[in-house]
Order: sequence, then structure tokens, then C-alpha cells
Amino acid sequence: MRNGKILTKTKKKFVSMISPECEEGFTLLEVMISLATIMLILSLVTPILSILSFHTEYEQPLAVRQLRNFLQEELNQSRSYTFTKQALTIIDKDKRQVLIEKDGNVIKRTVDGRGYEFLLQNVRNLSFEKEVYTADIKVVMENEERYEEHLHLPGK
Repeated sequence: MRNGKILTKTKKKFVSMISPECEEGFTLLEVMISLATIMLILSLVTPILSILSFHTEYEQPLAVRQLRNFLQEELNQSRSYTFTKQALTIIDKDKRQVLIEKDGNVIKRTVDGRGYEFLLQNVRNLSFEKEVYTADIKVVMENEERYEEHLHLPGK
């Protein structure tokens, strides 16, 4: 007796997963649902990671992609166009002659022989190759990086 209270010995029960009396733990159904959920999440991770990874078209500089998009838009809105090995001549919707060519180390755009605007700098070489429905633009930069873009030619 301690402080007027009777002490009794109590036995502590330990829970064991092996014991058949144990009611704690997971049922087979709960484990199967958990595994199915984990497998579903893992199967979605691979496509998400491939979407987030950078593709080849995004490895080239923004300026080269902008040049390609700009030239495609010029061609789409043109009345006619002519390709030479080193230049692209476009007659736009206002019947102005637009010349896109390499001058020094830049690609420039000139309208009716007046003024100019730089489209891309640090260019070593520019060439155009016309196919039936497409045109290939090949740009070599001063740091020896090479880019090839394809333009879809509108039917005129």
C-alpha cells in the first residue's frame, strides 16, 4: 500500500503483428488499394517529366526561333516571293519589295531599298534552299553553331 492506495501489478500487453488476436494492421484490400494508388502516381510521373524536359527545338537561341517565325509570317502575308542562295525577296500585300539577306555579320530586312532592320546578329553564313512546298534556312553563327529551319511555302 502506498499513500492509502492498493497497488496491483498489471501486465502490459504488447501488440504483435504475428498474434492472431491483433486487430491492428492493414487488411489485404487496404494494401492492394495503396499499391494501386502508388502505381497510378508513378505511371503519371514519366509523361509529366517528359513534358517538362527541354526538347531540341528549345535548345536553339530564342533569336533563331524568332527569325524563323518572322520569316514564316512574312511569307504567309506576301503576294509573291523569290529565293536565291543568299537572299529572300518578298513582295508584300502593299506591293513593297522586302529583301532579307546577310550583310556583314547580320541578317537584315530592307523595304523598297530604304532603311533596314536587323533580324539576327553574329551570323557567319546564311543560305536558303527552296523545295516544292518548303524552304530550308541554314544559319551558321560566328561561334560555329549551326541551325536549320523549315518554312512552309504558301500556295500562290
